Amino acid sequence: MAAPLTLSPLSGSVPLYFGTPHFKERFLPTPNAAVDIADYVSDDLRQLSHSGRPAPSSLDAESRTGIKRLADRLTFWTSEAGRSEYEAMLDWKKDEKWKESAFGKVVQLGREPLHADCRVAGWFRGEEWGQSSWTPTEEMKRR
Repeated sequence: MAAPLTLSPLSGSVPLYFGTPHFKERFLPTPNAAVDIADYVSDDLRQLSHSGRPAPSSLDAESRTGIKRLADRLTFWTSEAGRSEYEAMLDWKKDEKWKESAFGKVVQLGREPLHADCRVAGWFRGEEWGQSSWTPTEEMKRR
């Protein structure tokens, strides 16, 4: 997971994401907590987000149009007219329940004093300090 995505609750930004399908529904506190680039591109390009195939050398017409729509949307959110819509995308932060979601747990782990790589190494060695400070809820395990 990219650091900017997990830092977004701390910075007040809405991250752009291009990755696995259903990520927004399964991981984010609300589906509009990030902008999924896959929503703006063709099916062929969308499949690249989780297939491991190399990127095309050029975009098809549908993807070019979609990226233009995305750029227009981003520009709108930076305007006075789009400010309230952008702020609505951050409303989930007002409710502390997000901290109990998978997203909230990753954000919390990312704020711990030890770098995540150090924690993983400690966990593999069986060090007490390498253990996670949380366990997944039953709902998270079912996903």
